[in-house]
This record gives sequence, structure tokens and C-alpha cells, in this order.
Amino acid sequence: MEVDLVHKAYVDERAAYYESADHCSGSQCHPHFTCISCGKTHCLMDLKIAMAPAEHQGFKIQRQQVRLEGICPTCQ
Repeated sequence: MEVDLVHKAYVDERAAYYESADHCSGSQCHPHFTCISCGKTHCLMDLKIAMAPAEHQGFKIQRQQVRLEGICPTCQ
């Protein structure tokens, strides 16, 4: 039985993190920001990113996760 309490957040190629699902919808998780200097990942729950169309060139998109990279305020 699936109850949708946690979501898997893909942060880098080797690790997956889990977080409470109450900040995400069934089809879209809030964006994550990973600092390329210190490596820390931050949840950007207040940043809204448009959902991709449900179908694109034969692909059926079922869930969208966005990961942004750059320099965090602490490392600037």
C-alpha cells in the first residue's frame, strides 16, 4: 500500500535523499539547489517552476524534479 509520506530527492549521481512529501505534489517536487563550492543542498520550497507538459516527443512525463547548481550565499 502506497501512502506517499516521503519522496526520493535525487541530489547527485551517487546519493538519494528522502524528505517529507508534504512539500511536494504527486507530480512535482520543490526545486533543490546544490552549491558547487561547499556541496550543500538546499530546498527551495518558495521557488515555483512550471511543470513540463505531460507528453513530449513520445515521452510520458510522470514526475518532475528540478536540481539547480551554483554558489550559495555563504560561499559567495
